[in-house]
This record gives sequence, C-alpha cells and structure tokens, in this order.
Amino acid sequence: MGVKQSPSGTVLGPYLYTSVWSASEFSPWGRPPMGIAVHYFKLHINDYAQATAHLSLLEDAAYTRLLRKYYADERPLPADLDRLQRLVGARSREEKNAVRVVLNEFFFLDGDFYRNKRADLEIEEFQSKSLKAKDSANARWMRTHSERSAEAVQTFSDGNANHKPLTINQEPKEKTRRVAPVVAKPDEVTDQTWTDFLAHRKLKRATVTDTVVEMIQREAQKAGWSLDAALRECVARGWQSFKAEWVQKGNSIQRLDKDALWDYAIGRKTVDAGNDDATIL
Repeated sequence: MGVKQSPSGTVLGPYLYTSVWSASEFSPWGRPPMGIAVHYFKLHINDYAQATAHLSLLEDAAYTRLLRKYYADERPLPADLDRLQRLVGARSREEKNAVRVVLNEFFFLDGDFYRNKRADLEIEEFQSKSLKAKDSANARWMRTHSERSAEAVQTFSDGNANHKPLTINQEPKEKTRRVAPVVAKPDEVTDQTWTDFLAHRKLKRATVTDTVVEMIQREAQKAGWSLDAALRECVARGWQSFKAEWVQKGNSIQRLDKDALWDYAIGRKTVDAGNDDATIL
C-alpha cells in the first residue's frame, strides 16, 4: 500500500492495540482484525524533543492530543478542521491556531482525512503481527486439542479392546466368603439332636466350634447330664449355651421369671448365683 510522504513524520512508537472497529468506520489499512485497538504507546523522549523543540506550549499540547486521538480511533483524523479542533478540546483562538499549525507540519491531507506516515506504518505493522500471533495461537490450540482428542480415543479403544461376552475371555470373579469351621458330631449325641442344635445356633447367629461343644459338655458333666441332654435343653429353652447352675435344683436362677431367664440365656443379663457370674458362650 502506498503512503504519501509527509513533510515530517512523527517520532512516536512502537504501539500496542487491543480494540475493534465497527464495520461502518473507515480504515486506511483495511478492516482491522478482531480485538485490535491502541491501548498505549511509547514515547521516545529524545527524538520527540528534537522534532518538537520549536513548538510552543499550546502547539506541543495540540500535537500530543492529535496523536492520541489518531491511535485511540485507529484511523486518520477527519479533514473537517472545526470538528477536529473540537475533538481535541481547542476552544480559544490561540488553541485553534495551534491545531492548525501542527496539522500543517506533522500531518498531510489525503482526501477527507489528515494522515500521519509514522502512525500508519506502526498500526499496519502491529496488525500484521497480531494476525500472525492469532494464527499461531489458533494453530497451537488446534494441535493441542487434536492431541488430546487422539489420546482420549486411544484410551477408549484400549479400554474396549477386550470387551467381549463374559463366557468367552473373562473369568468370573468369585467372592471370598468366610466359611464357618466344620465341627464333627460327638459320638454320644444323636443325629436329630445335633441337627437341631446346629440350626438353633445358626438362628442365633452363633457359630459352633470345638471349644463351644467342650464347654457345654463340661457344664453338663457338672450337672450330671449327658451332652445330648444338655444340647436338647438348649434347643428347648432357647439357650445359646448351657450352664450347670441353670438346671441345678435350689439355684437362684430357678426363681427367675421367664423373661429374665431368656435375657440371661442369650447374654443380655448376668445373674448372681451364689456369687458366681454366669458365663455365656
């Protein structure tokens, strides 16, 4: 794009841009990329001082405001002098004259606009860099997104590689169950009594072990009972175990009512029988 040479180019730059033009606004560089506008600019002090040392205080202020307006709008300044003077806040005759002097020295008229060579080049260069940066960011995002999608597909495929009916390539998992120990029926106990006792203990959720059988047999011997009779008594009375004092005549436990005897038998209570606490298995 050709740009006319101004009598004296500006000495400001480089610049950053981060806003958007509307579709109806004129741009000498074509429609700018989305998200671009001047946000701030750097001022090269020495260059600026040399180029503007001859300006009066009002002229220097007018030049600075014109540049700020140029970059803020990202477009050349309107050629309507009255409108332009109002846009930069020139009210008095001296201020308006300062705007006219600066326009004639640092800007050139191009159709309906005052343009500045340095400002045009800086904005055009920035927009080109912005487009490249945007394309690079988009490409990076697409590459990352594609890689993640590929990894997700691979993981899904690997997870379903052996997804076949259970009867083909998978062995059913067996649950580990706690198996109660098997206790042999004592010889002196009948089959019926032993079966009833086992069912009775199971109903009370109490296992049958050799230790349990031995303690019941020991208590039965104290009472002068056979093991078979003691086991039948447990089933008949709903006892979880057997104690000699429970069946001995004259023992205080015989005077308990039915509910107290049941609580005692299942271990919810203990009864002082001759100062000997009953032990429930």
